[in-house]
Amino acid sequence: MPLHNAIVWLDSRTFEMANQIIAERNNDVNYYQKKCGLLIHSYFSALKMKWLMENSSAVSKAAREGDLCFGTVDSWVVYVISILLLEFDGKKSACDRCNKCKQNNANGYSYTQMG
Repeated sequence: MPLHNAIVWLDSRTFEMANQIIAERNNDVNYYQKKCGLLIHSYFSALKMKWLMENSSAVSKAAREGDLCFGTVDSWVVYVISILLLEFDGKKSACDRCNKCKQNNANGYSYTQMG
């Protein structure tokens, strides 16, 4: 079940976090582009995930307990449908390649898992 309200693409809570990361990388906004194909920007999900882990006690608790999943609206729909219709155990999730890259979880060039 959701632990926090969604943080949408236009949300600016991670703007300063993005600027700090850029500054720590010698002001190179392209630093991560070689790995995942994306610029460092508050638009993308990785910083929103970091913000949630640092600012939501429910999210950080779930992370510590190994019971945390992040995803997009479409991955949530697939998750719910798979549990309700396919009697899936809820221990795995699915996401298309494009969204996986936008979450900074996959290389945007080869679509291989990062981290």
